[in-house]
Amino acid sequence: MYCTQKQLESRFDADKINGWADNVPARITSALQDATNEVDGYLESGGYKLPLSAVPDLLINYTASLAAYLLLSASGIAQEDWDKTILDRSKTARDYLKKVADGKYQIPGLSRNSTSSPAAAVQSAAGIAYIADDKLDLSGRGLF
Repeated sequence: MYCTQKQLESRFDADKINGWADNVPARITSALQDATNEVDGYLESGGYKLPLSAVPDLLINYTASLAAYLLLSASGIAQEDWDKTILDRSKTARDYLKKVADGKYQIPGLSRNSTSSPAAAVQSAAGIAYIADDKLDLSGRGLF
């Protein structure tokens, strides 16, 4: 995984993270793994060789943002009561990673595999999101 629970809690309020997970550590681990799988989908489509030998801070931050979003979305909290910061940070992460997948951006400190070419669509390994034509479908949110 690109982000640990401790790193997630250092970027977001630990009490909120644990509350969204109903104090079930396995839910946090699952969200972190699902977020990592989603990031991997973008990276692989962008021509990066997996697994990564080192994880840049940018990917730790984006994985944390996606995991927080996944926890919040599965928490049962009404969307109008969601923390806007979580929504903004997860959107920023997905927007950036889509550009990586499209070959428009590069992950600092990582090199693309020269035998791959970027793809126009990304299906996350966890089946969480499908992105095509700048539309995001999160219909497969049955995480927990």
